[in-house]
Amino acid sequence: MRVLVVTVVHNPRDARIRYRQIRALLEAGHEVTYI
Repeated sequence: MRVLVVTVVHNPRDARIRYRQIRALLEAGHEVTYI
């Protein structure tokens, strides 16, 4: 599955988004684009 992650509320370097949620999606085999 292709996933687009867009956030306007969190800092782009927020560890919750960048290192936890996106990593979990990648490990599950998804293709992730982060804006």
